[in-house]
Amino acid sequence: MNHFRLNDVAATGPETFYTTNYGYYRNHLGHVVEQFAGLHFGNILYYDGQDFIKASEPTHMANGITLSKDGK
Repeated sequence: MNHFRLNDVAATGPETFYTTNYGYYRNHLGHVVEQFAGLHFGNILYYDGQDFIKASEPTHMANGITLSKDGK
């Protein structure tokens, strides 16, 4: 089962986007442990219209994403 805590979205098309996956745990205690232990369970995901694809290496608390004017 995938654990997603989606935080922010950057649209790339009508049905595609990048999003930040903030972390792994959904319950409060797990989230607090993840945050203070500096665990790298977050990442950037790309949704291609059908499925999510990991677009980055694991990171600590992925939070916020935007695209530049040229779409990068």
